[in-house]
Amino acid sequence: IFPNVYIGPNTVIEDGVTIFPNVCILGNVNVKENSEIGSNSTIGNQGFGGERDLDGKIYMIPHVGGVIIEKNVRIGSNNTIVSGTIDPTIVGENTKFDDHVHFAHNCRTGKSCFITASAQFSGSITLGDRVWIGPNVSLIQGIKIEDDSTVGIGAVVTKNVKQNQTVTGSPAVELKEFINNRKTLKKILNENN
Repeated sequence: IFPNVYIGPNTVIEDGVTIFPNVCILGNVNVKENSEIGSNSTIGNQGFGGERDLDGKIYMIPHVGGVIIEKNVRIGSNNTIVSGTIDPTIVGENTKFDDHVHFAHNCRTGKSCFITASAQFSGSITLGDRVWIGPNVSLIQGIKIEDDSTVGIGAVVTKNVKQNQTVTGSPAVELKEFINNRKTLKKILNENN
């Protein structure tokens, strides 16, 4: 554990874990063996969920589910992994996060997922095993991305992604459809010039 690390109550750090400087683990977190948390990351912070009363005032919902980081996980620098509302947020075994990833409440990955820089996960997203998420991807809450799928750079994913599927674009569509749409658009533009 490097300098300036805060570890809150009800936290378990197992053997072989490395926690780099300025990490904040806010409590109710389990970091399993041989995992790594990069500098300036925050684990277990409160989720961004609230309700309005009859007067329109917003009341934030407490998130008490905590976070489980399975074994052999790498969390990059400047990540936020948010506490689950009731059930925990889970990062699956052997999954690797790049820098600047936001992983919201109740999200979960399967095993051996690869999450690249600046990916943004809204709440309650489920990833299967061996999913690859490209840089600067945004995923809407509640979707499922099945095993062995790929989400291309900058995609905005608004619906479920099937097993072995590759999607890209905004909104994200299957790669073959994306290529066909571009060809059609290019043809239309050429005909009008």
